[in-house]
Amino acid sequence: MPNQHKPLPPEDEIRVPLEEYFDLDLTDQQIADHLKSHYDTSQYGCSVHSVRKLLREWGLKKTRQQKHTPETITSMVLDIKKKFPQCGILAIRKNLRQEFKVRASENTVKTLLKELEPDAVEQRRGRRFHRKKFYAAGVNDCWAQDQHDKWGSRFGLWLHNSIDPFVGYNNCLRVWWTNKNPRLVTKFFLDACRVLGAIPMFTQSDRGNENNGVANAQTIMRQALDPSLAGTLQHMWKTEKNNVKSEANWSVTRADLSPGLEDLFEIGVQNGWYDVGVPLEQIRHKVLPHGIPVLLRAKPAFYQLSDFKIPVDADLLDQMEAQFAPPDHEVFQLTPPEFDHWANVYYDEMSRPLVTHDSFWDLEHRTSVFRHPSPAQR
Repeated sequence: MPNQHKPLPPEDEIRVPLEEYFDLDLTDQQIADHLKSHYDTSQYGCSVHSVRKLLREWGLKKTRQQKHTPETITSMVLDIKKKFPQCGILAIRKNLRQEFKVRASENTVKTLLKELEPDAVEQRRGRRFHRKKFYAAGVNDCWAQDQHDKWGSRFGLWLHNSIDPFVGYNNCLRVWWTNKNPRLVTKFFLDACRVLGAIPMFTQSDRGNENNGVANAQTIMRQALDPSLAGTLQHMWKTEKNNVKSEANWSVTRADLSPGLEDLFEIGVQNGWYDVGVPLEQIRHKVLPHGIPVLLRAKPAFYQLSDFKIPVDADLLDQMEAQFAPPDHEVFQLTPPEFDHWANVYYDEMSRPLVTHDSFWDLEHRTSVFRHPSPAQR
């Protein structure tokens, strides 16, 4: 009697995506379902039982199998808290998976945090997110963008963000020495479109002049692809505080990401290692789908979602870039050209060490030799 089961797909077709889905903390059944898009289902099969077998063979252990205790994760959690001092249980579990390939139960992390910071645990229990209404029809229906200025005057760092509100996916989160130049903001938008190979149905922002380039480029491209839109604006202007999803995204960033980085930068400011005034030192309740943003965006059909992206060829994006974000404009120079050249020469001599949270200021001191040479070196 012939074998009624199909053979497993080749390892080189499914191993990488299987490990990616495993790292995203999907269940075995969800992994099996998602893997179907990576192999020919008419020839091969990979059931939930096959997924479990492959996980064992490839040494991918789950929470119970890793058997972690508060003691075994303490050093890793302290390292995470150094970078993200206000993060709670869910964020810590996510960072343990992503940074250390460690899976610890919610109770294990909760027990440890109650020992390390009992007051902070109680404070986080009382936090509430203020909800506002936002309507989006589907994936890529609208991209909302906004700028964040709270690091500008303190550290000379200005942030820009573009988010797909429907799935909560960040199209881009960029830091530069300005976020007020419309050419720069337009380039960030066009770069995100190139990655997707498409543009959204609409873009949205507040009424700042820095967003004019995006509004113009989006409208021109939509009209070029659909002449019936002639005379219409394909960008939605929002009044202050009404660009809801971008404002909410900054709120999350402020709570989770900012505190650790601000503490790190403040060390340099307080010790006189960094002066924002020195130009050479300026580095410049929802009714929405539930799921992981990167998967909701990549596989809208899998989740039975509508996708409103409009495919666009590279030539049209090139035209928009030449018109609204010319590459030779000085705003795209992160640092002056001569500084950039010698910084790379010196960094090569240092064997290009990895910049981490712990090595940040040490490397800054080592590179200060060429930025502030002694009289004998001049």
